[in-house]
Amino acid sequence: MDSIHDRMSADGNATEAARLERSVAAALNLIAAAQDERTAPPVQAARRNLAAVYGLKRLRQHQERVQQRAQMSA
Repeated sequence: MDSIHDRMSADGNATEAARLERSVAAALNLIAAAQDERTAPPVQAARRNLAAVYGLKRLRQHQERVQQRAQMSA
C-alpha cells in the first residue's frame, strides 16, 4: 500500500512537471511571437534603417580617426 507521503510526492512531481511544461510552452510562444515581430515588414525595414545609420556613424568615426592621425603626423 502507498503511504500518504508517497502519494503526495507523486502528486507534487506531477504538479511540478505540469508547471514546467506550461513554462516551456510559454517560453516557446514568446520566442515565436518575437520572431514574427522581427520579420514583420515595418519592423524589418526599421531594423535595416537603424543598421544603415549605425554603419554610417561607424564609417564617419573611422574617417575622423584617420584624419586626426594624419594631422598628428603632419
